[in-house]
Amino acid sequence: MPTTPATKRDYVLDFLKEHLLPHFKLEEQTVFILAADTSEELRQQAIHLQSEHRKLEQFILALPKATDAELPVKLDEVGKMLEQHIRQEERVFFEALQQELPEEKLQELQQQVLEQLGE
Repeated sequence: MPTTPATKRDYVLDFLKEHLLPHFKLEEQTVFILAADTSEELRQQAIHLQSEHRKLEQFILALPKATDAELPVKLDEVGKMLEQHIRQEERVFFEALQQELPEEKLQELQQQVLEQLGE
């Protein structure tokens, strides 16, 4: 694992490209669309989560502009933003989605996700 602020920044930028952006795209092209078609509450949550995706992306892409003094604080903010986002998805959004979607829709969603992943 990286140990200096600069190497941590580079790691976070690579993580964005390699993992977060594909993950965001997958959710936005499958889960969020189905959620929006399910209920107004889920639609609003999906809009909010997609907005958080853009904020995280913009915040991470701005890391190279941070000064050496700002970088540790900015990296900490990224970590907190990402942790909060994940908790919101897992504890609120996905729980509500599972409660509201009929079993056949959940299976349809699973198939869409697997197709997106190329499996």
